Amino acid sequence: MGDIQKLTDEILQDARAKAEKILADAQLRAKEMKLQAEHESMAHKSRIIQRAQVEAGLIRERIISGADLRVRDEKLAAKGKVIDNVMDLVRQKIQELPADEELKAILAKIQERGGLDAEETLKVRPGMAEKVKNSLKTAQVEEQEGVYGFVIERAGVMENHSFDTQLDFLKEDLEAEASQILFPN
Repeated sequence: MGDIQKLTDEILQDARAKAEKILADAQLRAKEMKLQAEHESMAHKSRIIQRAQVEAGLIRERIISGADLRVRDEKLAAKGKVIDNVMDLVRQKIQELPADEELKAILAKIQERGGLDAEETLKVRPGMAEKVKNSLKTAQVEEQEGVYGFVIERAGVMENHSFDTQLDFLKEDLEAEASQILFPN
């Protein structure tokens, strides 16, 4: 029986040694798996942080770009208001133009046009008809309320040479020129 006991002890000892080896291997594998998991989680964390930084940069750029656009729009709106005020002042000054200056402008424009035909009627603002008739002896001249400059009527068709119309025609060029003078940058 001593041999059986020895054999049993040896088997148990071998079993314990194998169990300890299996346990040591399992612990080593568990450590390796834990290290691998930590490494993977750190890499994942790094990717998430990097992605978040990129997205934060993009959001920051969008916010700055949006603010820049709003500032630009506000500047353009303010410049537009200033130019509109200048154009309103020009309209007002045209309406306050002395009669002699208005007469010179009318005569110059009619001469530039090549004169008037016999069937054309020249319409001017009240108070200007006599002055124009004295300068253009053969012209048919009538007064019309609200006209600054003149209108030519021929067979029911109106050719508008009012200062307002001329100003509207030149508006884009005048606005660009005013903008260059007022806002040189």
